[in-house]
Amino acid sequence: MINTSDIPISTESGVVWIFEVPAAASNCPEHISELRSLCENIFTSFQGFLIPFQVSHSLRIYDEGNCPLRAPQLDDPIHRETQEIQNMDGVTLDTFLQSIDTDRPGEPWIPRVSFDHIKTQAGTNEGDRFIDRHDCTQYRNAERLDIEPTWDPLEISLSLVRQTSEDANDSFRYELSVSVSSSIWIEDSNRGQRSRTHLRAFFDRLDATIDPERVRRDIRYAADFWRDLNITPEEAVLDMRLDLD
Repeated sequence: MINTSDIPISTESGVVWIFEVPAAASNCPEHISELRSLCENIFTSFQGFLIPFQVSHSLRIYDEGNCPLRAPQLDDPIHRETQEIQNMDGVTLDTFLQSIDTDRPGEPWIPRVSFDHIKTQAGTNEGDRFIDRHDCTQYRNAERLDIEPTWDPLEISLSLVRQTSEDANDSFRYELSVSVSSSIWIEDSNRGQRSRTHLRAFFDRLDATIDPERVRRDIRYAADFWRDLNITPEEAVLDMRLDLD
């Protein structure tokens, strides 16, 4: 059984919200400028809810004229690297933006930004506070495990995805994914209600700053999440947004 004094966490997420933002860039330099602006707005939305301690992104450089925005079939990049930025006082926007600058010749492309270690504001039995993996207890099949999780109860990432793949006129969009692997944000309890208040305020700020075209909520019914944390999708409180599909 789940100990109600724990902040339980599963190895799988049970619910993910995906904020879709159309990409307007027509070339790779415009893509980097667009990404910078989008990330500025995302960092602004973190205020009071999320502190990033580790952020990573994958930089790829393609030959001139071979920008993924215009080429349906790509050659291998001429350069590929992963940047990791860590700061246990919190990664700042300026530090992150400096990390995506490059003076390498060619077409720069960053398809993914991942916030690998974060603290998020939640309601707990001890009051509202910031939590991360170190505050959580891992469960499997509703049984407590003596294994410290290496992932956080809420995870966030930004991806640039191609919407079609048949010709050179493909459109792209950014997808900001927010997924939960702890039931603290969806359980029907006082701390669950307070946690949802913080998460809903974060979603409202995202809505105002990144202006998503659509927000999708994906309930992963087959995930171990539900069995691990002894909760069903029907019991979960999922009223985070008013305009979900």
